[in-house]
Amino acid sequence: SAVVTGLLLAMNLPASVPLWVAMIGCFFAIAVVKQLFGGIGQNFANPAIAARVLLLMSFSGYMTNFSTPQSYLGVDTVASATPLVQLANGGDVPTLLQMFLGVKASCAVGEVSAAALLLGAGSAVGSAAESEVGTEFDAASSRRIPASGAYQ
Repeated sequence: SAVVTGLLLAMNLPASVPLWVAMIGCFFAIAVVKQLFGGIGQNFANPAIAARVLLLMSFSGYMTNFSTPQSYLGVDTVASATPLVQLANGGDVPTLLQMFLGVKASCAVGEVSAAALLLGAGSAVGSAAESEVGTEFDAASSRRIPASGAYQ
């Protein structure tokens, strides 16, 4: 549960955010939102999004900065306006394919490539469906019944 919260928060942060800001967000998500309000399943809000809101209010400079060019192993990060802002200003708008593949993206880490996100979602749905093949659910006993008919 904490791993999922950490991954969700990481996918909502800009790539240039300092590690200590991410650590504050993780602490807030787990210790405050998740644990102080009753533990797993009892939290009042999604912990990762609550942490993003806290970080956005506390460190808005870091959370809205998508334009830190760095060169690491020959890969440069490039930031630009969103396609709607580019369209409004008469600038060069990326094609739908470029936006789908994340070629020209200036956003949080989890928003880079719609193709990669859809591939991951398909993999998760496929593995969940694969684990349910051949089983039925007995509502009276709250147990799964395999195709053989024996209880697990």
